Amino acid sequence: MKKILVIDDEVAIRDLIELVPRRENDVVQTAENGKIALQLLDAVLYHIMVTSLKTALNY
Repeated sequence: MKKILVIDDEVAIRDLIELVPRRENDVVQTAENGKIALQLLDAVLYHIMVTSLKTALNY
């Protein structure tokens, strides 16, 4: 089981990206911006992080 963090400012994109990992029983957390993502990254060690560079830099 992998821990995955999905970061994107668009809800539809976050929802779409997390569909497949959830079907595989992976743990998926989402963040709507870089600030929230950094808070999550302080608390959890993720195996994979999926983001757009624009979202990650706009916090």
